[in-house]
Amino acid sequence: VWTDVAGRPIEAHSAGLIRSPIDHVFYWYGAEGYTAGDGVNAQINVYSSPDLSTWTKRGVALNANATNATYLDRPKVVFNPKTSMFVMYCKSAPYVTVSTSKTPVGPFSAHRTFLPADNWSGDITVFVDPASAKNEAYLLYSAKPGGPHKLSRSIRIAALDPPDWLSVTGEVGKINLPREA
Repeated sequence: VWTDVAGRPIEAHSAGLIRSPIDHVFYWYGAEGYTAGDGVNAQINVYSSPDLSTWTKRGVALNANATNATYLDRPKVVFNPKTSMFVMYCKSAPYVTVSTSKTPVGPFSAHRTFLPADNWSGDITVFVDPASAKNEAYLLYSAKPGGPHKLSRSIRIAALDPPDWLSVTGEVGKINLPREA
């Protein structure tokens, strides 16, 4: 069991990591309580580290009670240089939940829970194009079978809506393989 600097087990399942461009510290976000299985995670914890080895629990970054999601999982955090905000996307299957914070430790404020491109969503990740001069970012998600469009499982790529990245503008690509994102 991996422990934090206080000797407590790290509770950050289905992690997302970021190195903050503000303080150059690494942040690890993950779901607490995953031992009961998928669909029951009610909060996202955040840990910080100067070296990816020693971790300090910083608290709760986002709690499901602060959103209209029933659970939160697979947090992915990116920094938006245009808005100077940290943007968190979480799996809330079949939805995704998006929230923001001015700091990497939060607390994050929920903005919305939605179906990306009107599709049921499974696992997710977020990608910021480092070569883009237009501040382009993308949500990659596993389209779950069923939902409004009766899709088969595939990976979908949707552009995040500029400038704030709080929604998607539509699909820009897909990978027709039965995989998770």
